[in-house]
Amino acid sequence: MPSQPARAAQAIAASATPTIVEAEILLARIPEIYGSIARRAFEFFDSRDRQPGHDLDDWLRAESELLLPVPVETTQTDGQLTVRAEVPGFSGTDLQVSVETHRLIISGRTNLTVGQQQDETAPATQRSKEIFRAVELPVIVDADQPRITLTDSILTLTLPIVATSEGARTEIESA
Repeated sequence: MPSQPARAAQAIAASATPTIVEAEILLARIPEIYGSIARRAFEFFDSRDRQPGHDLDDWLRAESELLLPVPVETTQTDGQLTVRAEVPGFSGTDLQVSVETHRLIISGRTNLTVGQQQDETAPATQRSKEIFRAVELPVIVDADQPRITLTDSILTLTLPIVATSEGARTEIESA
């Protein structure tokens, strides 16, 4: 049975919500992710004695090894859009979210220690799990008022929909 301070720490970690950041911060990670995938794909190519013809296979294998899939579901009810994303293995402190009027970006990284360090010659292995998902929203939302929760590995964002008048037209002036 965990001690009282350990239970308090678990409760805080479980209730921590993801950090909301500007989209530019998350989009700046794309070259880093791309580079990691490219390096890993080259390792596969190199391990086959650099035989050509498997570029796409190498890339997809590297991508699936480094980036975890993030299933996302959106529902629209009563003037709000609800987005649910499965993020198993990630705590609120591991996740960053960017909400724009038409787009949502979810990014996360967590490091795991695999095995135990038995002595200085056999260190424990560090592995990182990473997610990155950009979602085009089906409606325009108020990006300044998101409600975010993380419960049982489900990230839920509730976003108010911006009311737009139906059939509104934009006049274009000709010079």
